[in-house]
Amino acid sequence: MRVAVRDITGENVGDIPEPCRRCAYWEDPGVSERDEAELIKREWFKETLETFGTCGKILYVDGRAVGYAQYGPSERSPNIKNYGSGPVGSVEEGGRPPHLPLHPR
Repeated sequence: MRVAVRDITGENVGDIPEPCRRCAYWEDPGVSERDEAELIKREWFKETLETFGTCGKILYVDGRAVGYAQYGPSERSPNIKNYGSGPVGSVEEGGRPPHLPLHPR
């Protein structure tokens, strides 16, 4: 079994597995048409790659895409405002996981 994790690019964004490829829940929560959602997701990746940089990974097993992860600035995902989430902040602002010491040895 061959396993590979690759950055999502304009060339491989179409490899995102179904049904995720046709879901724009985070990018534009008002879209329900699956073909329109796929175009919105492609555009989201294009714009986010240009302004933010790497914003996702695709997991391939034996050359077949089997999963993916998507990430980026919260302002690029309008639906995030409906969840108890927010920017992490810097370490100085207390934006570190509580189990990590402020000054690791």
